[in-house]
Amino acid sequence: MIRKTALILSALAITAVAAVTVLFLVSEDVMQNKNPFIRRFTPHTAQQVGSIDLKYNSYYFAGHDGDRIYLGNYSAPLRGLSIGRDFKTNAFTIIPQASDFRFKRLRLRVAGSLFYLMDGSVPCIYSGNTASWNASLSDTPLPFFDSAVPTVAGGFIFRANSSIDGSYILGNFTSGKSEQPKLFNGLLKTQDSVDGIFGSDGELGFSSSLGRFVYVYRYRNQFLVCRPDGLTDYKGKTIDTVERPAIKVAAVRDKREKMMAAPPLTVNAHTAVAGNLLFID
Repeated sequence: MIRKTALILSALAITAVAAVTVLFLVSEDVMQNKNPFIRRFTPHTAQQVGSIDLKYNSYYFAGHDGDRIYLGNYSAPLRGLSIGRDFKTNAFTIIPQASDFRFKRLRLRVAGSLFYLMDGSVPCIYSGNTASWNASLSDTPLPFFDSAVPTVAGGFIFRANSSIDGSYILGNFTSGKSEQPKLFNGLLKTQDSVDGIFGSDGELGFSSSLGRFVYVYRYRNQFLVCRPDGLTDYKGKTIDTVERPAIKVAAVRDKREKMMAAPPLTVNAHTAVAGNLLFID
């Protein structure tokens, strides 16, 4: 009797273990193959260790150098803040080389101990060291651009508008050299029946450890990882499922300008690159 009871209990235990194992394997198959939009995130991977009140909402991340981050200021582009791990702040003022430029969109980029002050509407680029914040003007012939990121050895990746159809186009140039900028024609792809300007919109980033720049499309779930010379290493997709931009465009002023006819579906609003990691908001 006791032996029979033990056998029954053993059989029930084995059956229960087998059932749990089967359910686990089925759930893994559903997670990985049949429902790819579901993602599992490790809890508490990032925890807040402190905070600081900036008092103004005009600051933006300009870069970092070791244990310090640097903030530029949209409202006062020649002034900024550096913040250490102890959350102590140091205000700084950039002193640019004298010029008669009429700036419209000065932006600060910090890469290690070097900084760059850029305005693609002029166009111009100042550079200097964060030890003094004195900025020297580059005499390199520059194209007009709306955004640019420093790469290596004085190089820059920039984004501009095509003179043919107004769509966005990427290119590179090297500060301090007289060479003409190089355009990466055809690198940014648009889709059929999708406006070329808004359909190719996105954000630039650069990974110094990889030596690659990244372009993340704003209205679709795609990004490019490329070498500074414009050769594509690979194309990837973000967690979102929107592969085609959900945008409507209207022409104004006799079709010489375009604007959104309805609020667009933004897929990748803000991005950042650190090493081999891509962060998307």
